Amino acid sequence: MRRNMVKRNPIIIRQLLYISLSSALALFVTESIYRGGPGMVIEWISGYPISVMAVGIWMLSYFGILFFANNKGFIVAAILSITILSAIALIGFYKEKLRGDPLVPYDLAMAAEAGKMAAVFMDLPVAVIGLVILLIFLLFGLAFVIVKKVKNTPYTTVYLYVPAGSAILFAIMTFLIFSQASFYSGGEAIGLKERYMKIGILAGLASNLGSHPEAPEGYEEQIERLVTRKGNEHEPKSKPNIIMIMSEAFWDPAIMETITFNKDPLPNFHRLSRLHPSGTLHVPVFGGSTANTEFEVLTSLSTQFLPPGSIPYKNLIKEPVPALPHTLRDAGYETTALHMYHNWYYNRDEVYRLLGFDRFVSLEFFSKPVKDMMYYRDDELMNEILRQVKEREKPNFIFAVTMQNHGPYRTDAKKFYATMEASLKEEGKSFSPESENILEFYADNLVEADKQLGRLTEALQNLGEPSVVVFFGDHLPLLGEDYKVYKEAAYLNGREGYREYMKTYQTPLLIWSTEPFKTETLNLGSSFLAPYLLNSIGLKGNYVTDFLAEQLNGGKALLLPEKFSRQSPVKGKERKMYESLQYDLLYGNKQGIRHSGMKINPSKKYRLGYGEPEIVRAVRSSYQGKEAIKLIGKNFTSSTEVFVDGEKLRSVYADQTTLYALSDNPGKEFNVQLKIIDSEGTMLSESSKRVKVE
Repeated sequence: MRRNMVKRNPIIIRQLLYISLSSALALFVTESIYRGGPGMVIEWISGYPISVMAVGIWMLSYFGILFFANNKGFIVAAILSITILSAIALIGFYKEKLRGDPLVPYDLAMAAEAGKMAAVFMDLPVAVIGLVILLIFLLFGLAFVIVKKVKNTPYTTVYLYVPAGSAILFAIMTFLIFSQASFYSGGEAIGLKERYMKIGILAGLASNLGSHPEAPEGYEEQIERLVTRKGNEHEPKSKPNIIMIMSEAFWDPAIMETITFNKDPLPNFHRLSRLHPSGTLHVPVFGGSTANTEFEVLTSLSTQFLPPGSIPYKNLIKEPVPALPHTLRDAGYETTALHMYHNWYYNRDEVYRLLGFDRFVSLEFFSKPVKDMMYYRDDELMNEILRQVKEREKPNFIFAVTMQNHGPYRTDAKKFYATMEASLKEEGKSFSPESENILEFYADNLVEADKQLGRLTEALQNLGEPSVVVFFGDHLPLLGEDYKVYKEAAYLNGREGYREYMKTYQTPLLIWSTEPFKTETLNLGSSFLAPYLLNSIGLKGNYVTDFLAEQLNGGKALLLPEKFSRQSPVKGKERKMYESLQYDLLYGNKQGIRHSGMKINPSKKYRLGYGEPEIVRAVRSSYQGKEAIKLIGKNFTSSTEVFVDGEKLRSVYADQTTLYALSDNPGKEFNVQLKIIDSEGTMLSESSKRVKVE
């Protein structure tokens, strides 16, 4: 018996030593990266010893499980784990520094979409990237050296004691972290940033995994009392074209009172704002996550009732939802979504179908978009809006999302049309060179966006058709990391107080119309925009917009986070009812839809673009002295690709009716087919038949 104990103890002691060192290293390295240095980790340990102990046990149990892989396997798995966790911590550090919000699981899910995480890393200092790469090489080098010297232990029952016990402990600790029972004080939920500071980034991320809001108490009875069966008749006096433009990062930097510009970057917006309803739109995001503002505007639901960091387009909209496009389509409108970016971003290609649009014209279907450094110019989008209004007999609802003003804003370059200059008003003070260039680069973008707004409204006025343009920003711009420009202008400081919150989440709003609206100063939450618009035009909404319209009539047009519930216009029983309506739609049994008698089926004619590319004729020709096949037809775009006998040919886009396919062997007969393929390799559209070349 004693001999067996002697044999067992060295195995278990060695396992515990490896596990303890690995888990301590992982926790120390990741928290040092996330918090900005080892000193901050010491402060964390001294400030929250119980939380640190709980997270430490959780990490210890995780590394204990890895011993199922034996000694050498454990070392490799541990090094790989530390590397991955360090990368997550680095992303979390920079996301919080850039946007002010902690990293959440939905951010990592978005990494599958090209450019999401790349956009974050574009702003990383070269020295930091080099240090991370060096650290990775050192870790794997260390793993290689250790593995060469370590001997594997034979698999025995004794060997499995620690990993088996660790698995049980890991399950218990994970449950506690998911339930967050150990990480609340006094039974009150703490804020997301505060929670991450208390329990660390890894446990913070885990606590948000699979988070699901609790059903409001008695929500089914509340909905039954509120929602009554109503007809779906829409008979307003007139049906103007409704054009909503969500302008990327549109904001008025002149409201920062400490700065001055050489000229007004937004002359058209300011002129029109004096003549039409205008003011501020309170949006749910800062510096990014455009789709959340879009979600609130189109559905009149609120992200305030969703788990932190939720992206509803990615994880919630899986079936039809009552939304503005559904309402307007039922009222006889043609509903079109336009966006100067890839169809798949934020799942828009599928979400727009579920929200009730007839079509989605994404980047792939614009005839010939022009790039402005990193993104595409707004003028092509405005051209498409005007073309749609002129060609369609039905009244139009067009929801357009711009891209030209998308960040990051350069610290070391100017655009060819640059004219803006910015400076601090106070004598003896000036922006840092980087901040000055960022702000001027951003202001030059605004000049272009403002020009297009002026051009659109003038063209619509000249058309003579009743039209309404709703123009707003989706979020404030990211003007440098860690609020750099905002801090130098003494406008934002990155803190979490009420006044700071209100300044961080308000963008400009303008409602222009050919027929006069009541001129008033607006201060709306983005989920209240559709009810306000429907009321102003005289169109009937759905039961959600009807409820919000009642709040509007009572002077309540804004829902704030729960921590600011005292200052929130919508609170108490109205807040509870709003939450119940939303829970029923997104998580419940959708009894509100049944009680109201609504039908929210997607459009039967929904499609990407306006129609399949169609070849009318294919003739032998030449292009710039080279043999070519000239294709004549319709619905061609610059993304259209030419396949001859199944082989892709180099092609040149001429216009919407003409393409040239360059062929090295024009002597044989060809079967030609057109395809539109997106950046993910998905075929979006193709010509319906093959044709022979004449």
